[in-house]
Amino acid sequence: MIGRDNIDGLASGSSSVIDAEGKRTGPLGQLYLDDWSEEPTWATVRTGLFGLSETFVPLAGATLDGEDIRLPYTTAQIKDAPRVEPDGQLAEGEEKRLYRHYGVAGTEAAGPASTGTGRTRLRRYTGSGG
Repeated sequence: MIGRDNIDGLASGSSSVIDAEGKRTGPLGQLYLDDWSEEPTWATVRTGLFGLSETFVPLAGATLDGEDIRLPYTTAQIKDAPRVEPDGQLAEGEEKRLYRHYGVAGTEAAGPASTGTGRTRLRRYTGSGG
């Protein structure tokens, strides 16, 4: 599990994302924290030509592999994920759509960070200060 104590090292910019088959999917992009728990719940992976696109992946089931993140999803599943702009927040509907795509069920699929306003309580991690 990836927790709050791991994210400073991951945010340094040298981490990669490894898929369920052990293949490098791309460089780690951004980390997103739940405002309530302060735990990392989402990350983006830089994909596409020259890594110009970012794709959201849930960190549920993710583990650390040295300074890389190993995810329980294939590269194809990651690259086929619904496109969401990494603008600092996920709309509640976007989050649910992404959870469905990755097959994450239970309380997370219901939107644990939901505010009831259609926006989740997530924020982009910008360093030690949050």
